[in-house]
Formats: sequence, C-alpha cells, structure tokens
Amino acid sequence: MGHYNPIFRNVEDSIIPVTRKYKRGYIVISSLACGIFSVPVKTHPFLLNEGPVPAAVASFRYILFNKGTDVVLAGVRSADEVEELVAVLDDKPLSKEEKASVVLNSLELGKGSGCTQCGVCMPCPEGIDIPLYYRYLTYIKEYKTYEYPSLT
Repeated sequence: MGHYNPIFRNVEDSIIPVTRKYKRGYIVISSLACGIFSVPVKTHPFLLNEGPVPAAVASFRYILFNKGTDVVLAGVRSADEVEELVAVLDDKPLSKEEKASVVLNSLELGKGSGCTQCGVCMPCPEGIDIPLYYRYLTYIKEYKTYEYPSLT
C-alpha cells in the first residue's frame, strides 16, 4: 500500500514491480494527491483525446489502467463523486501521449502552493490545519475560485 498518482509516480518502477514478483497486491492511497486533483474542470481541465476531463478522472484513469494496481482508495464527499469515479472503469486506457499529458498537467497542478498535503507539518501546535490552508490558498491564487471544489 502506498501513495500513487500522476504526481507521485516513484512506485511505478520500484514497489509495484516487487509486488508483482511476489504475487502480492498493491493498494493505492492518495489517488487524488490529498485533494490536489479535486479542482473544478472549468479552472484546470485535463485535455485528452476525447476532450477536457476533470483532473480527478484523469488521475483515476492513469492509476486504474496500470496493471500493477489492485485497489484504489479515494476520499469522496458525495454519491455523485463515487459514480463519476466508478464510471472511469468503462473508459479506455490512456494512450502513451495522453499519459505524458496527464503527468505534465499534474506536475503543473501540483505546483500551486508547493504543499503536497502530506501532513508532515501536523499536528500544528497552534491548531491550524496547515495543508487545508495551503489547499485553499491554491484554489484562490491559481484557480481564481473561492469555492471548495467537487470532483466535477
């Protein structure tokens, strides 16, 4: 089990092959990069061959069609978000070009605040949710929105 998404890809060439070698599964956590991919499609669309898709959908397609992943966990806030992500199972795998595009878009998206939402700074002795602060700061500065985004 570990972090895996289009920003944090280091397990592709290290841990996932070892889990396959020993016939073990790999459970993906942080598939939405601790909320980084929860941006509205209107402010940061990922352009794939079929057109713009939400960052969360692009991330799920990137992860789900990797033959080394067995279970993908995601924090969702509504039944609509569950349905949207489950619908990814009916999509086709990303082409090499689309994968490269998703990685580049993801790296750009992850630059917003410089915060990866890893939680190393927590607990804050002053009781401040530092990752949440940086997430909101990114929404305001980079995506010009004051709304807490949903996956769509």
